[in-house]
Amino acid sequence: MFLEDERPSLLVIYSFLYVDDSFGFAPASSTEWYHPYSKSLPKPLVTILHLWDSLGIPHEEKKQTYGWALP
Repeated sequence: MFLEDERPSLLVIYSFLYVDDSFGFAPASSTEWYHPYSKSLPKPLVTILHLWDSLGIPHEEKKQTYGWALP
């Protein structure tokens, strides 16, 4: 049981998320370090990955692609 001030929080603003597919955009300068993958990723993607981690939803690094051109 969490006390009110101990409850973890996560703000997710991501309107392009459906089941296990998501897409979006962010400025190239808007990145954040994601420790499990040991690399910088767009902040909206890192937020979603943290949410999935907290819910125990598995995800694979190779599927988290971003950039100007995608394979």
